[in-house]
Amino acid sequence: MRTNYFMYYKPWTVIPMIGFFFLGITAFHEVAPASILFLGFFYLIDRWLWKFPPFSWIFVIDNFSGTYEGKQECFIRRDNQIRKVYLDIKVIIAQTGSNIVVNAFYNNHKEVSSNSHSTFCVITKTEDEQHFKIIYQYAKEGSRNLDAHFGTSIIKVIKEKRECYLEGTYYTDQQLNPTHGHYIRLKRTSRRTSHPS
Repeated sequence: MRTNYFMYYKPWTVIPMIGFFFLGITAFHEVAPASILFLGFFYLIDRWLWKFPPFSWIFVIDNFSGTYEGKQECFIRRDNQIRKVYLDIKVIIAQTGSNIVVNAFYNNHKEVSSNSHSTFCVITKTEDEQHFKIIYQYAKEGSRNLDAHFGTSIIKVIKEKRECYLEGTYYTDQQLNPTHGHYIRLKRTSRRTSHPS
């Protein structure tokens, strides 16, 4: 769900874009050709060109797209006891200039977890403005031993030289067995955003 199409654009860039649109109307003497040209160029920027200079300079966010792999620490409450488990997780972030989607995949952990897909996602700066953080709500598919449910994740994106990592926390709304836990320094292993089979 997108709340504001221009959310990640630097404010000073939106006004010139509107200005170029009206200049196009003046040049073509018609709204339709100028609109098609403007929307086509804008679409190219938003979908592909936003990652590369000089277009990346008009955005307030970095490119976090890719596949991240590592461990997730989970605290699972069952029968009034809390059990700690570690799961292998693969997080795939797909991004455009105006939107971000986060998907998480688990292998061989169907008894305690299931794949998830973000339903709402936003990128913001950390309180010290040194890093970015991704805040998102997600829906879990459920499995044989796990009901479908929703959760929230707050992940900090850490860039160190050429490497990129995710760290953060999550919690779920499961009624019978609520869980919470941490993402333990998931490393970006590739720029691929395709889902595993």
